[in-house]
Amino acid sequence: MTTTPDQQQSQTPQSAAHSRMAPVSRRRVLLWSGLALSLSIHLVLALLAGLLFVTRPPAGGSRGNPDIQMAVVSDAEVSAIINTALPSEVPSLSELPDPTLPSLDALTATVPAPDFGSATVPLSELGGSGGTLGNGEGFGPAVGGGSASFFGVEARGSRFAYIVDASGSMVATRLETLKKELTTSIDRLPENAQCTIIIYNSQSRSLTNNRWLGATPKAKRQLAAAIEAIIAEGGTEPIPAFNIALGMRPRPDAIYFMTDGEFTPQVEDALLTDIDKMNNRGGRRTPIHCITFIVDSAEQIMRRVARMSGGSYTHISGGATP
Repeated sequence: MTTTPDQQQSQTPQSAAHSRMAPVSRRRVLLWSGLALSLSIHLVLALLAGLLFVTRPPAGGSRGNPDIQMAVVSDAEVSAIINTALPSEVPSLSELPDPTLPSLDALTATVPAPDFGSATVPLSELGGSGGTLGNGEGFGPAVGGGSASFFGVEARGSRFAYIVDASGSMVATRLETLKKELTTSIDRLPENAQCTIIIYNSQSRSLTNNRWLGATPKAKRQLAAAIEAIIAEGGTEPIPAFNIALGMRPRPDAIYFMTDGEFTPQVEDALLTDIDKMNNRGGRRTPIHCITFIVDSAEQIMRRVARMSGGSYTHISGGATP
């Protein structure tokens, strides 16, 4: 169907108005859609933030440190605690027995003295140069790290005192054997060692003038000459010789004590008391290595002296005539 020009003219204004309103409606729709989308996005972000950064307290309480409750005790409660009576079976301080400790003598009396043994060696086995004896070794403290040997008896240390019998019984072969053993022992000392030789009979005399002599070659030659000049005479009184040896400073590390006979009862008593007192001075005991030569009449007292000092006892027997 065809339209007339008048009809076309009448429709044209309405179509024009509709065409002008269409863009405005579309803008509004887009605006509201954008707002709705923005709100949705912000809501989702808010929910995510709440899940990530907001934590719930654990069930049963918070994780923080609980408050510490302080106990308050009144003066009356403190007095009640202090005045609480002890059970009747608990003794008071005055009823407790007075503790007493045993004396030192009572303690030492129950401790048996050690027996370091002894050795008996024929003189023929020494050969004038000493030897190694099974039980003749010294048991004193190893001071200085050196050693000495006299009549085959070994001693350790760096300062050695020889107390030797030069009484009237030490004549002929006995004296010559003593001189040979003394010279050999001194000659074999290391140069860093020191020594003294004290001869005793009715009196005592130091061949080194009561002082330590270094074991240098020159000193050894001088001692060899002094040893050769020893003569046998008089009685047997060793206590003054121990006064010299144990009075030296520094103290000897080891003492050789040699005799060929026996002592009077008075000398034996002095050996057990005086020597023990002298040896207890200075903080440590010097081991005394006791040697009976040819005759062993003094064996028992020599054993006791050795035992008290921590030394040894050795008997040199036979092989020579008085």
